[in-house]
Amino acid sequence: MKKWKKFEKLVAKVQRDLSPNALVLWNQHLQGKKSKVKRQIDILVKQNVGQFELLIAIDCKDEATPIDVKAVEETIGLFQDIEANKGAIVSAKGFTKAAKNLARNTGIELFCLIDSGDHDWKTIISIPIIFDYKTIKNYSYSIFGPIPKNFNCADGQGLELFTEDFKLIGSIHEVLANLWKNRKLPCTQGTHKGIQIYDNLVNIKFNNDFFKVKILVNIEVDREFYLQMLPLKEISGFEDQLRGGIITKGFTTSEIELKKIKKNSKKIKNVEDLAIKPLFYFEIFTGGITKES
Repeated sequence: MKKWKKFEKLVAKVQRDLSPNALVLWNQHLQGKKSKVKRQIDILVKQNVGQFELLIAIDCKDEATPIDVKAVEETIGLFQDIEANKGAIVSAKGFTKAAKNLARNTGIELFCLIDSGDHDWKTIISIPIIFDYKTIKNYSYSIFGPIPKNFNCADGQGLELFTEDFKLIGSIHEVLANLWKNRKLPCTQGTHKGIQIYDNLVNIKFNNDFFKVKILVNIEVDREFYLQMLPLKEISGFEDQLRGGIITKGFTTSEIELKKIKKNSKKIKNVEDLAIKPLFYFEIFTGGITKES
């Protein structure tokens, strides 16, 4: 089979996948309304909407260079002759600026084939992903209540907390780490003060006696942003040449190596300053909590 025919059949397959409720036909012939002769259409898409039948014509261009304005102009004439409700051109190599301008002003859609299959038009695509690392850089705490004069509260990691009925909750460090793990602490960049880490008063133990106190913590949150271009293993669809974006039913990414995210990514200062818009945004709450004092 000739290469251009394989291209047309591949485009037809992708279109069928995107429109399962429509009839997608390859290499069709329709009578021209104005020319009065049979016109060849690479792909016809037919679909009934209520009492109406919609006719969409797709012209395929497997050229080595971007499609120019003259080719688009000729295809517009074809679409008008068969009175298609909508017309589109699918190219293997894109379109010139003039071709896009003409299509935009005449209602013609322009697409590039996107497919990761093993063929002459195999597409290699990577998607932008942001990894937002959030860490409690350090913390401090304050204890309010009847505390013995000789009580040493310097070691927060060893200070155990108990409920009002004297059941062990854990150390300040453990409670704080658990709240951070379960996303129950502020996570924006900077210092957050006066956080009550337990809903009620807690008991602390000293010399076998319990003292009911209130504990407030201050945390300093640090954030690092990493941008990674993640390759796609499987994707099939069309890239919109006029509005941008990819039309697809889904895709499969390559594996994300969690231990190598920072190594395989580029550290950035601010997500808002990026020239590209991330497709996915992952928040990673690291457990590196260190006590300040």
